Amino acid sequence: MIRNEEANNTILIVDDMPENLDILVSALGNQGYDIIVAKNGKEAFRRMESSAPDIVLLDVLMPEMDGFQVLRMISSNSKFCHIPVIVITALTGMEDKIKGFELGAVDYVTKPFEHLEVLARIKTHLSIRNLRKQLEESNKLLEARVKERTEALVKTNRDLKEKILDNQRVFQALQESEARFQSVFEQAAIGIAIVGLDGNWIQLNPMSCAIMGYSKSELIGMPFESTTHESDIQSDLDDVKRLLKGHSNRIFKKKRFVRKDASVVWVSLFATLVRDVEHKPQYFIVVIDEITDQVRAEEALRENEEKYRQLFESDSDAVMIIDSETYRIQEVNPAAEKLFGYSKAEFKQIDLETISNHDDKFMQILKTEESGSQKIPFQQFIDSGGAGFMGEVSIGRFTAEGRRKIICGIRDITERKNLEDKLRQAYKMEAIGTLAGGIAHDFNNILYAMIGYAEISIQMTEKDSKVYRNMEQILKAGNRAKELVYQILTFSRQDEKEIKPIQIKPLIKEALKLIRASLPTTIELVQDIKSQSVIMADPTQIHQIIMNLCTNAGHAMKDKGGTLEISLVDINLTADFTNRYPDLIPGSHIRLTVSDTGCGISSDLILRIFDPFFTTKCEGEGTGMGLSMVHGIVKGLGGAVTVYSEMEIGSVFNVYLPVIEDVVALTKSKTLEIPKGNQERVLFVDDEGPLVDVGGQIIESLGYQVFTETASPKAFEKFKTNPDGFDLIVTDMTMPKMTGLDLAEKVMEIRPDMPVILCTGFSAMIDENEIEKTGIRGYITKPILKHEMALAIRKALADNNDEN
Repeated sequence: MIRNEEANNTILIVDDMPENLDILVSALGNQGYDIIVAKNGKEAFRRMESSAPDIVLLDVLMPEMDGFQVLRMISSNSKFCHIPVIVITALTGMEDKIKGFELGAVDYVTKPFEHLEVLARIKTHLSIRNLRKQLEESNKLLEARVKERTEALVKTNRDLKEKILDNQRVFQALQESEARFQSVFEQAAIGIAIVGLDGNWIQLNPMSCAIMGYSKSELIGMPFESTTHESDIQSDLDDVKRLLKGHSNRIFKKKRFVRKDASVVWVSLFATLVRDVEHKPQYFIVVIDEITDQVRAEEALRENEEKYRQLFESDSDAVMIIDSETYRIQEVNPAAEKLFGYSKAEFKQIDLETISNHDDKFMQILKTEESGSQKIPFQQFIDSGGAGFMGEVSIGRFTAEGRRKIICGIRDITERKNLEDKLRQAYKMEAIGTLAGGIAHDFNNILYAMIGYAEISIQMTEKDSKVYRNMEQILKAGNRAKELVYQILTFSRQDEKEIKPIQIKPLIKEALKLIRASLPTTIELVQDIKSQSVIMADPTQIHQIIMNLCTNAGHAMKDKGGTLEISLVDINLTADFTNRYPDLIPGSHIRLTVSDTGCGISSDLILRIFDPFFTTKCEGEGTGMGLSMVHGIVKGLGGAVTVYSEMEIGSVFNVYLPVIEDVVALTKSKTLEIPKGNQERVLFVDDEGPLVDVGGQIIESLGYQVFTETASPKAFEKFKTNPDGFDLIVTDMTMPKMTGLDLAEKVMEIRPDMPVILCTGFSAMIDENEIEKTGIRGYITKPILKHEMALAIRKALADNNDEN
């Protein structure tokens, strides 16, 4: 009997992915179908044996037995070969589609898919299958009826009439079946057409006409070549020959039709040759599905892939593609080969840990599944030669070929990092310089008063007295404090010492005598002072270098004792060595080495030891300025400092300073003669009372008449009242309401010939060009010693007399 179409159809879904099964079961179950599921090929055959389905939805990519193997077994099994199979898979390649149809699939759907499209295709193929079944059943029934009719010829007329009535019922059923087939044919969501052996269109459904852009009447009788793109005609003719010769049972291909409006449409075409019972060709059945959008998307994808490849290959940054499961490098661009020194083949053989310096944190970031991009601002890498460099890393993730991938971009920022470190150091030094300038100004004023009163008092005291000796010590302490201020300003680059040719050998020996007295007996002092060479430096600076380096060495050995070695040798530096230190030039140098056997310096601290205020000492044991001051002094003298240290073994500091060639004799100090005045009238101005008092006494002791003021506006009014009543003005620079420069300008507006001397506690505040423009005769840096004041006043008065 003919099966009732209203009954539920059974669909077998074969897919190893539970989520895919859930999607299809949910979508199809709502349509009234009976659903059977199988997670692999073997289970699918067990299901079919127990209950043969009406149609099979088959995935391709499955373990143990893929979809193509299942399809082959279904096609070769006489029990199941009549069941239509629709392949639903993520494989989009043309060769995969062709293979699917050649193995017996009736349709091919690629993931991701539209549910409505799948439902339409299932309905179409179920209708076609039901029609075929009905035709087969009708044929069988017809054969039976014919047999019965033959038998009825021998029987009575009554039987003949009954048979005739039966045939009428069969004929009616056939008509109904043909009507249903025609309905399916006309309403199919894909194009279905019949082509004659002569290549002309015989019959087409509305969708075929819509795809090709012609009416049905226009297409019937038209050769298929007339609607085919000229580039595809020969291929179509070759396929027709293959079908006619029996070389292939079906053809599946992608081709182009030319529509009536001359536009081109891409289609996926499935063609079979229908033969009669004697195997003679009758006509071709063609199924057409428009895929223009899909083809354009594929072309766009190829273009994007090409653009990506070009960008990948031309990117100046190193780029790596890494598998997110194995974390092996799969692809690199030329920039990565250049940066790391490995070839593409070598990259695939090495581990990421090898080039990332075995950094677990880097690998942890790679293994996170965070969405979006990630950045690592600073990551240490190692190239093929073992050299390290700093990289900035960008990390992204994507899916390709069904696997998760990591794209890792690496930019070499070694040079930028070094420049940033240098800039940061420059900012530190600038800040220290500003601080030093403020300290110097206030401290010099204090020292000025202390040294001035001491110089005045010592002149009023008998040399053999205890007070005289005390005053000498006060003067020595004041001068040492003055030198300390100079050293701070030298370190901050805001004041430059007056350097001269010196032989530092005696300076080192003198400093070591002081060092020896401060070291515990558990520390052995070893000297090897050989060099007799002469350098350009200030003795106080050299003394400061020795004291700081040796004090630090002694501190490193204070707990366990050890050996402190100091050596001074001549050395000729080559370009290979000086290229590593920008402040050095090749040639003759002295090398001062201070080494200890103390606790050593760790690798994470050794890069910071020259930073201002950085110290590992406890509170009260140091300020962190010693090594930074050494660094500033040595750099200012055109030299360099290097350090090497190992934990629990000790440290070695080397100081390199350039040697002066062809020095005949060293400059010997001469006893300074203090010139006296002849009761010239001097106006002395300072906003601090003690400084006015001590300055007035010093100038008066030099043989001058002194007039003092603590407020610059009052001093100007005093001068303005009697401009010719003064021979010289000595004024402080920094004062409220009216600075020393302002006072000098106003004074010289009245008397252009009036000599003026500026005093300041901070020499960086003095602009020599500005001073020269105003006509000021000179300036003195505080704290002012008596002989300095005497020389400055005498020179200013002498210059004024020469001009007049």
